[in-house]
Amino acid sequence: MEKTPCLLLRDNDEDVYYAMFQYYSLLEELKHNVKMSYPHARIHTKLLIEILEGFPKTYSSDMIKWWELKTGLVVEHTKQTILMD
Repeated sequence: MEKTPCLLLRDNDEDVYYAMFQYYSLLEELKHNVKMSYPHARIHTKLLIEILEGFPKTYSSDMIKWWELKTGLVVEHTKQTILMD
């Protein structure tokens, strides 16, 4: 992810798509971990998970489809850990 700004200067869409796929995957993982480990964490008066929900996920499904077509792998939407409410 640290190389992402440089990717925008190149003319290689595949590298940009991969960086976007990584971004969306890491964001979903972060949201899941915050829900599990810090469900009541707040920054000032707002729940941390509410702040994270504000991050864009506009192209998430498109990036997952791109990755599946490119690799032949299927992205599972499950976790090995279980969130207990």
